[in-house]
Amino acid sequence: MRRDRIITQLESELVAAQAATGDSTPPYDNGDVDPSFFEGYWRGRIFGLQQALTLLTGKELDHEQRS
Repeated sequence: MRRDRIITQLESELVAAQAATGDSTPPYDNGDVDPSFFEGYWRGRIFGLQQALTLLTGKELDHEQRS
């Protein structure tokens, strides 16, 4: 797979993960799992995607993408 396609895919996943953290009412209402578990998952996913993109692009991401 070409590097630019991988970068595009990771950027798309980053946008989706950021949108997931912006949901005010999570679609998961499971009494067994604390909703903060899911929030923590998405925060971790965003961090991992940012790190992968930093390595692939060779530069730090813009501040807008980190928030």
